[in-house]
Amino acid sequence: MEEMAIHGNGTYDHDKQQWKVRTKEVRASATIRQLREMFKEEIPASERESRPYWLRYLKAIRQQHAVRQADEELEAAKLTYADREPGAYSPFEKDPVTGEVRRKKPIAGEILPILNGTAQALDPNTSGAARDILLNELQRKINPPVPDTESLKKEIETYVARYKKKKNKQWYDIQRALDLFFEATGNISLKEIDVHHYRKYLEILDREQQEHKWTQRTKQNRQRVIHTFLKSIEADHNLVFSFIRNKKYRIRTGPIDQTKYTLEQVKLALQYSEGITRTALLLGLNCGFYWSDIIELEAKHFDGTHITKARAKNKRDGVQTGFMSKWKLWPETIEALQFGLKRTALMREYTKLREKYDLPEHMALRKTVAQWVQELAGEEESRILYRAEGYGTHYDSYVCNLTPDQVGKLDRALDKVRGKIFG
Repeated sequence: MEEMAIHGNGTYDHDKQQWKVRTKEVRASATIRQLREMFKEEIPASERESRPYWLRYLKAIRQQHAVRQADEELEAAKLTYADREPGAYSPFEKDPVTGEVRRKKPIAGEILPILNGTAQALDPNTSGAARDILLNELQRKINPPVPDTESLKKEIETYVARYKKKKNKQWYDIQRALDLFFEATGNISLKEIDVHHYRKYLEILDREQQEHKWTQRTKQNRQRVIHTFLKSIEADHNLVFSFIRNKKYRIRTGPIDQTKYTLEQVKLALQYSEGITRTALLLGLNCGFYWSDIIELEAKHFDGTHITKARAKNKRDGVQTGFMSKWKLWPETIEALQFGLKRTALMREYTKLREKYDLPEHMALRKTVAQWVQELAGEEESRILYRAEGYGTHYDSYVCNLTPDQVGKLDRALDKVRGKIFG
């Protein structure tokens, strides 16, 4: 059974797809299926992607436990009211009409000593629950609840909801970045956001990068999410966050990775791949597909010889639009073709192949074949037809299909690549 510990917030059992925590304060568990039912969302069955939902559930469990514990202490404190020494302090009093024991309305003289760290004004036998009650009431007066119109929490919820409504697949990454930012700030008002919160957020990004082995590019993308979010707040609420434009905080990345497969590595991967790993490999070579393209692939896109579809990235408001390319499938690709695949399973199985034979990332397949197409056929076949990266007003503004002449050009180019790979 493979489990992964998460800093005192429980462990994830990969075999059972279940989170659980066992401490003196709380005992709880939840499977991925149960989390899906609770949050009414399609939560991926992986430790990393299900973690935010588990933490939200665990927070609610702990809050319920704290409330129950406070209630128990409160009831115990009420029972001792009648046994107190004459003149001793008590946070309770008896209602002169009903005779019911109730909590007093706190006064500054009773509360301020607690805030200053001294409890001389309170009877030494006063329960922890009574002290908590007094302190919480003072805190509510000093820090009143933030109105929804000014609340950072509410702004985050609204911002993420817009991406979900558009069915934008990036909403999860945006949610994750904003959750980390909220961890750095707490539920403050928008006008209270300052550079100290931002610096703490950058420290949290360093922590997450080490824990989850992020690339520098992933870390930079999380920073960009927050910059875009804060700029939207600036526009909507007439605020200015100058620190997001300070170059000293900018997360730098190295040059773009130009790693490609060698012909020998492609042949090695083909020799030892099978199942969905082989599907991913051949679609990456034959069509230049990334994970997002493969998981979107449906039977309706395949006519028996060609796949016709737009790249997954070509979407506006959740609707697939843009340049529609048409790839002729090799016999080997047709034999391995599968639909309805899941990103998590694809990435897991392909990573096993990569690590076993020391191969580049899956996305390097697209770069590799694009280079071969350019060498064997030409620039148009490589960039516009194979990579489906049309440019200009026509390709940017309209849904368009390849002409028969263009399909023929790409067919011939892909035949040459197949000859290079399979001989």
